[in-house]
Amino acid sequence: MSQPQTDTVLDRPTQILDAAVACFAKRGFHQASMHDISAEAGISVGLIYRYFQNKEAVISAMADRHKQEIQEILERARQAPGLLESLEVLFTAHCGETEPQVVSAFVVDLFAEASRNTHVAELVRDVCETSMNGVTDLIAQSPEAKATNLTPREMAELIFAVNDGMKALFRERPWLMFVFRCEQHKAGAVMKIDFDKMQGLVPAIVQDSASGDVLMLGFMNADAWAKTLSFGYVTFYSRTRNQLWTKGETSGNRLKVISATTDCDRDSILIKAEVEGEGVVCHEGTRSCFTKTIEIPIADLQESAR
Repeated sequence: MSQPQTDTVLDRPTQILDAAVACFAKRGFHQASMHDISAEAGISVGLIYRYFQNKEAVISAMADRHKQEIQEILERARQAPGLLESLEVLFTAHCGETEPQVVSAFVVDLFAEASRNTHVAELVRDVCETSMNGVTDLIAQSPEAKATNLTPREMAELIFAVNDGMKALFRERPWLMFVFRCEQHKAGAVMKIDFDKMQGLVPAIVQDSASGDVLMLGFMNADAWAKTLSFGYVTFYSRTRNQLWTKGETSGNRLKVISATTDCDRDSILIKAEVEGEGVVCHEGTRSCFTKTIEIPIADLQESAR
């Protein structure tokens, strides 16, 4: 009589997610396919699709799993006798990982993907906020919090900044720049644009950061401007479709923001950007949208001015 098979169905999602981490670390989120994850996991691609519809669903499940892990670590930290011991639990929880290089490579690629993928960026921010909110709550409940003039949130931000190192803050961990931009915007640290003069819109001129060439003109509302600041890629408001659209989100020719200025009336925006992808900006296949020469009868104008 044969032995009953061990039921491993419940472990399948975990097996797939672990394989996806290794797969994304090796190939990158953009290049990896569901077939690559299948090969890494040793599971048929059909079985993987039974659990996850696409790569975005895999990343979403990873985010949910990580948030659950954060909550479990926070619960252990709450059992510690003091704040110092609690923080030690939090920041040493993953010191025993057996494959830190794989995890690090995955995290680097994930944050890079977050800079160009709205869905991934929202997931990354959600996970980061889960960590930050958990530590903030932990500090708020501790007696040590009463011995300083800093708020629990300010203390949590300071702890995270020290833990990561000031140099790593924006260079090695791009997601912190993403969070920083969002917090700056919410706090009003970014110069306010006057959207009232043109019924909620302002013209936004995009200029090549390297050559200085004018690439295109679009319109932004407050939401488009906020998204541009948050994600670092030029996002416009479509007046015909009445919705936001990030330039290059389908073609790959995204406009990465390098700097931005406004005029003296604060009712227009000039953005210097780096063109990604094939370097084409116009839908007609040219680098700049401004290719139609307008013949101006200069001689006639000069004559009439006399």
